[in-house]
Amino acid sequence: MRKSVFFILFTLSAITSLYSDEISSDDALNTAAQAAALPAPKSETMIGVGAGMSIGSVPLFTLWQSSLPDSMSRIGLTPDFGIDMDEPASPNSSMNLKYAVTEAPEKFNIIFPLTLSVYNLKNDRIATLGVSFFYTSKQFQSMIYPELDTLMRRVNIDEKLSLYSFTLEAGYQKAIPPEYFSISGSQKTLFSMSLAASPFNMFTRSGKVRTSVPESDERMRAAADSARKNFSDLSSNGKALSWRLGVTTLRNYGNSSAIEMGLFYGGSYSALFYDGSGSRTRKSHIHITEDERDKNLTFLQNRIELRMTFLRSLNRERTRSDSMDGINNDKNDLNNDMDDES
Repeated sequence: MRKSVFFILFTLSAITSLYSDEISSDDALNTAAQAAALPAPKSETMIGVGAGMSIGSVPLFTLWQSSLPDSMSRIGLTPDFGIDMDEPASPNSSMNLKYAVTEAPEKFNIIFPLTLSVYNLKNDRIATLGVSFFYTSKQFQSMIYPELDTLMRRVNIDEKLSLYSFTLEAGYQKAIPPEYFSISGSQKTLFSMSLAASPFNMFTRSGKVRTSVPESDERMRAAADSARKNFSDLSSNGKALSWRLGVTTLRNYGNSSAIEMGLFYGGSYSALFYDGSGSRTRKSHIHITEDERDKNLTFLQNRIELRMTFLRSLNRERTRSDSMDGINNDKNDLNNDMDDES
């Protein structure tokens, strides 16, 4: 729930900042005139640190959620399980077991990628190379307890699925002519596309069953043992290819820094998953269905992403040095002229 609220607020603030000014033909003409009056920019190298938010499909989580023990029958229990094990003297004797989901996985798949990139800006085009990383997870919690229990006997079930990805990315951006499309307040509006490969695309599944019952409570401990049979930890690493298309704006802040904001549509294809023993990971390891038991785990993601990148020029120090050299040369020329006159 917190991720969902944060995503909505981030989306509204980013879109407001990116598209707050109305685009009109007069604005486009003024922007074009300003661009024509400026001298042609030189090649410049900048380093960028960025963060973003994306929302979209992650079939890995869909498979996992469809196999979660969201009812007592999914873990092989019935309400009257183990009644004959209960102590006759117990105030909870002959009570049916109840099952409740205390935390369901979030409905939305929200990812927060972090990026580090190198930008080469030249005239109306930008080439980029970078790395990015993201981590996302979902959690499931449920509870088994006797009906009208007065002793607070509980069997707590926890399961978590996490996805990690490290990506190498190359991109190309081309400025859109202002007379066709521009966003007021930005120096450049660009069409952006990129391709990426993920040599590290790993997921982990972990489960845990906790009990808060006395050692003598055979019935609840048997229920906990039955629940444990349905959980197994799994770790698998695969590969992925991804792509992204969108529109970005570039705004200068001083002579050596800038900010880039973009809205993108992208996707990725994940495959070649192997567990720690070197065995191929199957779909049935995530989702237990007979028709997919022999199919290798692969999935296709689609997402919409908002991204903001802060840029800093790597030419700044060189420019300062060149400026100091020019000042020193001017001083030397002035001293030489004074010597000649004397």
